[in-house]
Amino acid sequence: MKRIALDWGSSRLRAYAVDGPGNVLDTRQAEAGVFTIRGHAFELALRELIGDWLDAHPHIEICAAGMIGSANGWREAPYVATPASSHALRESVVQIPFKKSQHVLKVIPGVRHGAGASVDVMRGEETQIFGVLPASGDGVFCLPGTHCKWVIVREGAIVDFRTHYTGELYQWLASQSSVSKVIEASAPFDAQAFDEAAAQAAQNPSDLLHQLFALRASVVARERSGAQAASAAQGLLIGSDVANGGQYLRRKIGTFSQLSLVGSSVLNAHYARALAAQGIASVEHNADATVNGLSRILSKPA
Repeated sequence: MKRIALDWGSSRLRAYAVDGPGNVLDTRQAEAGVFTIRGHAFELALRELIGDWLDAHPHIEICAAGMIGSANGWREAPYVATPASSHALRESVVQIPFKKSQHVLKVIPGVRHGAGASVDVMRGEETQIFGVLPASGDGVFCLPGTHCKWVIVREGAIVDFRTHYTGELYQWLASQSSVSKVIEASAPFDAQAFDEAAAQAAQNPSDLLHQLFALRASVVARERSGAQAASAAQGLLIGSDVANGGQYLRRKIGTFSQLSLVGSSVLNAHYARALAAQGIASVEHNADATVNGLSRILSKPA
């Protein structure tokens, strides 16, 4: 084992044992996210998950990306302004010494773009991007998730990005809103309902607020089942997200032939459907790109 890589987000902690060439030897995870740990007990939470790894390797490199470097985390790793290269991130790594051992945690900073009312930030996604960035150093990316990111990378640096509230809005709709009273959020995915709703949103993405109420009304009026409405809600949000994300990319860089999706297999598949329907080709990458990204950021070029 050469390195312990951590993907430490708001709700979960994922740990990876990595060898010299970058292969994952073992992985563990726990519901020990930044927002679930009380009393700033981050070192204790990490030891509960991988204490045996730490004891067996007292001098191993430990690195982390994600919300663990936020103001609510173990220690804040200030944002790096765009254009943000892997070199700039490496130079801004924050090192946190453990209290109960000789280990040191290296935390990757997030990235900040813009200022004032138009400022945007990411924390964790920058590492995933560098984990799948092609050798050319150029690419356009969509990272589906709680806060979906649309990102432009040029000459090995993140130069521009835009965040949409898509995933968190769906979670609220499905669990707390009036829509949650009429939809069956746990119903199996309905491709037809999703595709029809995504197309509706793409035709008029600025009408999303009405479309969401009409979704509820369609169930109340018995025009649509609660099971269909669950997939339709995803279709409306993702269809609108893709339409607005595509407009943003074309406004910034003009035409583009393909973008990279970096997320869970389920979200990647949903976004790929909506992207294809809107004439945008995509290639899918797994969210575990974090491991490769940590290695690339921390490894100095020869």
